[in-house]
Amino acid sequence: MVTGDPPAEEIPPLSVRGGSRWPDILGVLWVIVAAFVTLVPALLHGRYIGPFDFNSTYGLTAQSHVIVHNGAIGDINDEVVPWAQAAWTQVHGGHLPLWIREEAIGMPLAFNFGSAAFSVPALVSYIFPLGAVLWVQILVSLVVGGTGAYFFGRVLRLHPLACALAGTTWVLSGPFFGYLGLPDTSVMSWAGWQFAAVVLIVRGRHRLCSVALFALSLAFSIYAGNPQIEVVILLALCVFTAVVLLRRAADP
Repeated sequence: MVTGDPPAEEIPPLSVRGGSRWPDILGVLWVIVAAFVTLVPALLHGRYIGPFDFNSTYGLTAQSHVIVHNGAIGDINDEVVPWAQAAWTQVHGGHLPLWIREEAIGMPLAFNFGSAAFSVPALVSYIFPLGAVLWVQILVSLVVGGTGAYFFGRVLRLHPLACALAGTTWVLSGPFFGYLGLPDTSVMSWAGWQFAAVVLIVRGRHRLCSVALFALSLAFSIYAGNPQIEVVILLALCVFTAVVLLRRAADP
């Protein structure tokens, strides 16, 4: 049930069968494995992940009769990868990735709505080799999004099997999977955590921790770049919250 709080005796525990956490552990592992599996075809057909077929359509690497597989994500190799590599280079050189001095008179790196230099995927990618930056950031976004959907399901008192289905569906959904690599998906990956935090806040149990969870997930989504995507999520979240509150007010 999404709305309202049934009596305590009617609320099933988050764990199942005597408090065992194994169903949840296996469910989360399933979602993480699903995230890994989605990247296998790309890794089997090339050394790197990304729409690098665009490099065959212009410049010195131009070739005739090249088929571009996804015309909507060309910014990945035009902008996102160079930004990510610039941030990685600055971090490993002992500098905060705040500014690109080599671009004419300079330009913002950390807060240009696209580089996401302080996003969670970027922070994780800094500990890996330069060539794996995009791969790591995509994988982290998949894991954050899938586990967020799983956690949201558990907050709604769904069975672990249903939550695993929700997490897998999130990982494989077209609007999310089709734009992997862009900052948009990194922002979207925090939606499940934000919706779960709102439900926990409305319930009123452990409200301080619930507010902290919402604040952190909101901050992480903004640091992920393209904050206009977060505006869309917040609009849906406001509608969801209003429905939950109206239902609670209507309960006897």
